Amino acid sequence: MIHNHQTPVHHWRALLLTSLLLAACGSDEQSDSSLTSSTQVGSATEDSLTETSLPDEPTSEIDTTDLSYFYFSYDDSASTASRDLTLFYLDQGQAPLANWGRAYEYLNAETFGAFNSQTVGPFEVSIGAYNTTASELMVNSEHAYFTALGIDIQGPSLSKDARDNLVLTLLVDTSGSMDSPFYNGTYETIDGLDTRIELVKYSLDKLRFSLKAGDVVNLVEFNTAASTLLEGWHYDLDSGSDTVNTAALTSYFDQLVANGSTNLDAGIQQAYRVALRTFDASKDNRVIMLTDAYANTGETNVDVIANNLTLNDQEGIYFSGIGIGADFDSDFLDELTDTGKGTYSAMVTPADASRLFGDGFMRFVDVAVRDVLFMLDYPPNWEHGVSAAEESSTDADAIQTINYSYNSEQFFFEAFSADTDFASSDEITLQIRWKDNDGVTQQDSLTVTMGDILDTGTSQIQAAAAVTALAELVSTNTHCSDIAASGLLSLNNEHDTYLRYKTAIEDYCSITSDVHYAD
Repeated sequence: MIHNHQTPVHHWRALLLTSLLLAACGSDEQSDSSLTSSTQVGSATEDSLTETSLPDEPTSEIDTTDLSYFYFSYDDSASTASRDLTLFYLDQGQAPLANWGRAYEYLNAETFGAFNSQTVGPFEVSIGAYNTTASELMVNSEHAYFTALGIDIQGPSLSKDARDNLVLTLLVDTSGSMDSPFYNGTYETIDGLDTRIELVKYSLDKLRFSLKAGDVVNLVEFNTAASTLLEGWHYDLDSGSDTVNTAALTSYFDQLVANGSTNLDAGIQQAYRVALRTFDASKDNRVIMLTDAYANTGETNVDVIANNLTLNDQEGIYFSGIGIGADFDSDFLDELTDTGKGTYSAMVTPADASRLFGDGFMRFVDVAVRDVLFMLDYPPNWEHGVSAAEESSTDADAIQTINYSYNSEQFFFEAFSADTDFASSDEITLQIRWKDNDGVTQQDSLTVTMGDILDTGTSQIQAAAAVTALAELVSTNTHCSDIAASGLLSLNNEHDTYLRYKTAIEDYCSITSDVHYAD
């Protein structure tokens, strides 16, 4: 995983928090697990809504002597696992682990909604801003003025009927640890499910109904070694219902029995051997791994294992991972899927299984836009103060591009300060680069003024503030007392995401008050 490459100049050491904004800075060390302080970085001027076909290395009209721009990514693997685990633990009355406090994953998992949408390349983009004052902020800064940008990015949508056919290789962990409970506490489950392997079987049965005529399925298991249970199964093009067509898969899923150790590397290599043998250039080719990710046999170095994903990604076989149970190795799986440019989610309960392999299945199936890179340009008198991004740098090559799935949304949460008030004529440009189906780099941008976007998307920005607030609490970078004093939980906001996270924050503070914040 690539970390933030910028070096902070001015730190906003106190929590940036108002009745309409929450953000925070860390220490001098940048971290993927929290909001990060940023430095003032270049200036780029792009024509609004202009699109150009570019060479292999796209050019940009950035004036590198004026560092008021940055390239960024809100998570290479479009991960949502840390948020999924956090909300589950809070529902069970337990404190989440601190390393789950990754704001960008929480933002990736939520739906905010468009508010002044404009088309930028293959995306629908909404940009809003909210100005506040120093008196409303708990901030240690020499600057007097602050603003937060909220940017909603929605990719193309696609239905099951319209999607391309799929060659799907399922890679299932059947090591002994998969026979342990998916959650060790008290949980009201369904259908008598208890263990992780039972949860996997339940999810694969749900998957059957997300397949369609023309799809191909492979099934590989791994424990101490790896073996192929099914290769080249074809969905019957001539039969009737999904239930009839996919019933034969159930007998293969029933063969999954947990035992032995975890040779994850052998499993990945075997899965890609099968995926290459059944590769079909006319279809989407995918590997989805379901595991608790505790590699303990064979090669266990995540960097070495991830190298196999990099090599096979060049063949067009994309990799995604699903962590099984409430205590899988989330850091290990996050790094694997970052390298494989696939999605990464948590399957803690049967409800998660229904969600991931039902309406959410498209995230694992079809790439809508490849090798996406975002750049934000802002006025040179602004200072970039706080970011919820995973990666940020003035060097485009330092940011790993992402593949954007169909039916996906991301929300970017960025804060700035200035010595003088923000002018209505101040311009902000969002530039997006991507590769088209022929592998040619394309570029488009949207330029807006503060007059265009001020006080637009306020409810969405408030919701994003609540989302990032919970992530900061979980990472222990801020305190419940700070949020209580800010007024964040007293807003007149009926946005569903805001209300969900208001409750989650209250639950967190109730659970942890005697542990972290006894004072």
